[in-house]
Amino acid sequence: MIKRRPASQNSGEPGLRTYFNGKSVLLFGLTILLVVSTAIPLKTFLDQKSRIDDLQATASRNEARIAELQKQVDRWQDPAYVKAQARNRLHYVMPNEVGYIVLEADDAEAVILHQTNDVGVRPAWYRALWTSISDAADTAPPLLEEVSAK
Repeated sequence: MIKRRPASQNSGEPGLRTYFNGKSVLLFGLTILLVVSTAIPLKTFLDQKSRIDDLQATASRNEARIAELQKQVDRWQDPAYVKAQARNRLHYVMPNEVGYIVLEADDAEAVILHQTNDVGVRPAWYRALWTSISDAADTAPPLLEEVSAK
């Protein structure tokens, strides 16, 4: 013997039962509405939270930079520090002192070769000037007439 299911209340066909009655559709619709209505504010909240975190990190970096710069300002207020910087950076010397600049071996050779001729004697100032002008003329870009002629 085969038992049939009782006829559904929504349809007139015997033995078929639908699972989508009015209450389940209403519950499903309310669930979707709840998800959509909370998803948008939640996304906005998370975006704002991320932005706030980024701004706080930037503010802390700026505060650290301000503290570092304030320390530099405080150091520059000290006359001894200013003297030391003038000596190191500008090669200043105190009165009655002799200042020396020590060059590395490669730098010294380049300076000597640049300032002296083949014999080891420094050329006259006007020859050095003329040599510098002629060197600049040799390395100058071509004139406009020469470019347009090509």
